[in-house]
Amino acid sequence: MKLKLFTIYDKKTKVHTPPIHGHNRGQIYRQLEMDLKKGSSTIVHYPDDYQLYEVGVFDDQSGLVEGHSLDFVCEMSDIITQSE
Repeated sequence: MKLKLFTIYDKKTKVHTPPIHGHNRGQIYRQLEMDLKKGSSTIVHYPDDYQLYEVGVFDDQSGLVEGHSLDFVCEMSDIITQSE
């Protein structure tokens, strides 16, 4: 099965988080929405500083990762606003 890889970019520090994975953007969006509702993340306090990007695909049968150019998904503030 191929899983999409995503990273969260911090615009202030100019670094990406290690990749997270899911079947599609909707699954990642929902996962992040649930995590952010817990309120313990820096992202909750500074949502405008973060962006979500799709960065590649992981094939769990071959073990190979296919990277591609950064594909902007959304501002993290959009996820927080939607979940309120």
